[in-house]
Amino acid sequence: MAEEARGGQRDVVDDDREDASSVASSTERAFEGEPLPSLGETVTARSAAVSGVLGAVVSVVAMRLNLTSGLLPSLGVPAGLLGFFLARVWIRALDVVGVSHLPFTRQENTLIQTAVVSCSTIAFSGGFGTYILGMSGKSATEGHIGSHGRNVEEPNIGRLIAFLFLINFSGLFIIVPLRKMMIIRHRLTFPSGTATAHLINSFHTPHGAKQARQQVVTLFKSLGATVLWPIFQWFFAGGKNCGFQIFPTLAWRHIAADLQNFVQSGPKIVWHYKMFYFNFSTTNVGIGMICPPMITASMLAGSIVSWGILWPYIETKAGRWFPENLDANDLGGIMGYRVFVGVSMILADGLFTILSALVTCAMRKRRRGASTASAAAPPFHCLSATERTMQSFDDRRRAQVFLRDRFPTWVAVASYAALAALSVVAVPLLSRSSGTATLRRPTSPR
Repeated sequence: MAEEARGGQRDVVDDDREDASSVASSTERAFEGEPLPSLGETVTARSAAVSGVLGAVVSVVAMRLNLTSGLLPSLGVPAGLLGFFLARVWIRALDVVGVSHLPFTRQENTLIQTAVVSCSTIAFSGGFGTYILGMSGKSATEGHIGSHGRNVEEPNIGRLIAFLFLINFSGLFIIVPLRKMMIIRHRLTFPSGTATAHLINSFHTPHGAKQARQQVVTLFKSLGATVLWPIFQWFFAGGKNCGFQIFPTLAWRHIAADLQNFVQSGPKIVWHYKMFYFNFSTTNVGIGMICPPMITASMLAGSIVSWGILWPYIETKAGRWFPENLDANDLGGIMGYRVFVGVSMILADGLFTILSALVTCAMRKRRRGASTASAAAPPFHCLSATERTMQSFDDRRRAQVFLRDRFPTWVAVASYAALAALSVVAVPLLSRSSGTATLRRPTSPR
């Protein structure tokens, strides 16, 4: 009897420990007693000011990355961190002067992070580093094919704002009808967004402010080192081809064989000395640190294959595969091979991914077609996105908050249709030369 009593006590103690550990590991328990902020308490002058400052800074960073490396890593985590830091600085300044203020909540921090990421995304994918600059008069006068100064559309801030407003809201209206099915039923959360959410939650816990302060200190240390590094490089820059910017890292003798005359007179072998340089750009180093190892390894392999083997071989075909004495950026020369080979590889990879997903989905559905359970399975069941029962307190609370503010589906569909119709009419009207500018080849004088 005594052993049974002790065993029962141990079971009770174990259950209490499990309950205590579940409560301790729960994030939403810390905010259970706090009321959810209203829209007016989330969209404040503080959040608008912080979002504007950070959005401008991050947009400059995105433009630099767009014009140099062409890659934009996820900026959600640094946006959430800097938004928390600047908002806390704002609150501290108001406390010093004795001005009352609203409490800084997770929802306001998320609003700042979303606005900053939206600014960087528009700056990167809005065409500011690609087709908008390509339509300018400066690009048209550089002598590329199809330009010759005739097809010019100078960037105008008013038309660009209207154009971006028309094209950047369609994705929002598309995702609204699917958000309940994707996020609640199938739990297809976005990886970078989930990581940012965990980071913001950790900031607003009792120990989160200290952690955020340490991360901001580390951020500014890295910023200071990044600013001082170009100054250090300047002391060793003796000219255009001197200094750390062209530091040699890899070299080999590249063989170019003339296969056209292989059968007649044997292979004609030409040796080329190729050199890879490391320019010690902190921007590219930072991108490599943020991107996953698979991406950086793939880019390294692609750079070696293209710039070390493929492009040098194509350069030996100048005069036969493409005209000689062309500009390096002319699409009629080797630049055309670089662009279209790269684009074809990207399209082929995307097509292969879509086809493999469809084939895998069809095969799994066919194998499970005989069972009644698979027949009643929800959509996208073949992608292992089955509906799960949310048993934790965090999942239940987040689902309730997520579903509290409903956006009618018919409003989203009607808004998307109206925006599409408006874009079809307005986008051509935004161009001054719409319907008149055509790609014409200049006629030779008689």
